[in-house]
Amino acid sequence: MTDIEEIKSERDGFDSLQDIKRSSVAGFDSIKEEDFERFKWYGVIHESRTGKYFMLRIRVPGGQLNSRQLGTIGELSKRYARGFADITTRQNIQLHWLKIEEIPKMIDELSAVGLTTKGTSGDTIANIITCPVAGFDRYEMYDTSNLVSDMSRHLLKNKDFSNLPRKFKIAISGCRLDCAKTEVNDVGFVAVKRKIGREEEVGFDLTIGGGLSLVPRFARSLGVFIKPEDVIEACAAVLEIFRDHGNRSRRNRARLKFLIDDWGEDKIRSALESKIKREFIRIETDYVRGEFTDHVGTFEQKQAGYYYNGISIPCGRITAEQMVGLAKLADDYGDGLMRTTAMQNIVILNVLKENLSKLDDGIDKLGLSKKPSPVERGLVCCIGEEFCKYGLVGTKRWGSDIVKTLGQNLILENSENIGLHVTGCHHGCAGNLIADIGLEGCLCKVDGEDAEAFNIRLGGRLGKEAMFGRMIERRVPINVAKIKIERLLGIYSKNRDKGESFKDFCARHTEQELAEYMA
Repeated sequence: MTDIEEIKSERDGFDSLQDIKRSSVAGFDSIKEEDFERFKWYGVIHESRTGKYFMLRIRVPGGQLNSRQLGTIGELSKRYARGFADITTRQNIQLHWLKIEEIPKMIDELSAVGLTTKGTSGDTIANIITCPVAGFDRYEMYDTSNLVSDMSRHLLKNKDFSNLPRKFKIAISGCRLDCAKTEVNDVGFVAVKRKIGREEEVGFDLTIGGGLSLVPRFARSLGVFIKPEDVIEACAAVLEIFRDHGNRSRRNRARLKFLIDDWGEDKIRSALESKIKREFIRIETDYVRGEFTDHVGTFEQKQAGYYYNGISIPCGRITAEQMVGLAKLADDYGDGLMRTTAMQNIVILNVLKENLSKLDDGIDKLGLSKKPSPVERGLVCCIGEEFCKYGLVGTKRWGSDIVKTLGQNLILENSENIGLHVTGCHHGCAGNLIADIGLEGCLCKVDGEDAEAFNIRLGGRLGKEAMFGRMIERRVPINVAKIKIERLLGIYSKNRDKGESFKDFCARHTEQELAEYMA
């Protein structure tokens, strides 16, 4: 077994809350090395670059928040976390610069408004993501909001899945765009329809084995029809197989995608049917998938007379004042319902038409926007070297700088959405492999010294023609990378075919041609 497997066998991570409380009294120096690992199961992560400080990751299933919850996070940020927070690509919210002495009372305050940090890290079930406007999207096939909440509670209610070979990512998609990015999750449920006589029944296609990092995989469809009431049972069966058969001797081979590689779809399907004691309904899976979206702007809801408003949060970094301010706006001009998105933004729901202009004014006063530049609205950044021990570059710092540079010098159509994903290392937490422009942090030599740099990938995409971004250039110093990206986007804006997206522009050019455009 690996060291982490020994640690997990000694004590379950879900039992670590008492240890966190004990350490808050005894102080940082009392914490044992194995406790640092177990604390992760309650979202308490030591950020070694900061010395003795921690990050606290708050679970937000499906991004479902209300104004009281966001306001509470804002106040906690103001008191304990230096006045800011980060929204993640899994719809979580993270607070940094926390002392161990303060964390138990923060967890208690979050619990008082219905939030938890349980299971947001460690080898268990990561936050379950879905479309942030589930239940409000005019075109959705199935409202997944209750399904996500119920699944999250069910899978975390005991220790059945507290000790998996590695973390496990679940996405449930009920919208026509599949904006939950099921293709790059361990397990995905994608809404589909099947014919029963003259009627149509809505259910879910089960996809398995997706993931990014060094060995990326797109999830594979099992070609089965899962009824909504059977989704949780089917997901639990997959988890049991992974828990019992996943690789625990080699941590770099411990994700579900490698078990799928070894077993194949037929064996997995057969094992699942054995678990649930019935055969699946087979379906054809030639359904149309769209590209995931940022939900930024104003859109009509399925509820007549109401609108939702997606607000751009540049780099996913939001201040305490902005959180408290947005919570108040959600109360003043909506009914307090809000969502975080997998593109690191925030949505305010249930706004009447007559309140839209007043809401816009309030958003502007907070220094935020519903109409960002095409590059800002597609920007996604992990936390980078600022807090992550693996991060090699300051992703949010450079991401903000890139947006500022391109915003001043580049002209694109307002309808454009250029996905620019900046990740600090090869783990790819910002999804650089599936971005229009994917920047992976690395180091290069400049005058004999280490300098921050990017590997540049282009043309990543999800959907029917899904592909990982092609590597165009390696180890490009960051200041040079900014110039190259600006040149490429400038050439695209002048030379693209009518109506051609940036993805399609990249797809019809070779790696050499794209590199020459940036040269």
